[in-house]
Amino acid sequence: MQWHDMLDRHTVPKKNDILDFLGDAGARWIELDNHMRSHYQAKPVLVYSRSSDHPGWSILYEKDGRSLCTVYLHEGYFVILLVVHRPEEEALEKIVKAGKLTDETKELYDSSSSSSAGRWLMIEMGQDNNLQDVFEILPIFHTGCSQ
Repeated sequence: MQWHDMLDRHTVPKKNDILDFLGDAGARWIELDNHMRSHYQAKPVLVYSRSSDHPGWSILYEKDGRSLCTVYLHEGYFVILLVVHRPEEEALEKIVKAGKLTDETKELYDSSSSSSAGRWLMIEMGQDNNLQDVFEILPIFHTGCSQ
């Protein structure tokens, strides 16, 4: 079942709705949520989109008015969108060259193209995926954050 079929724009999902929909991947989302709160003081903001790519409710994490990541919900997994703008691309390139990312994320980086809007990395998270790559990349968006 699609997330946007379950809850319309007038029905804001509760945490338990999200966890039920994610199933076993819910533990990864809780880990991400705890990290965003403790390292960036970023609380989740639920936003509804009519986008054809990811319709329905998504979760946005912001710090000081700057988007850190967006989480798109799917049955059994979620996708984390990291938008790397030009000023951060050099820092991301250093992380990649230093071998700090898994092969899967490095391949995702290599296959993404840089544009005037930056580089979009959409990292899929299931029950077994490790969030370490995301945690490695996030500090480039907010210098001075503890890691």
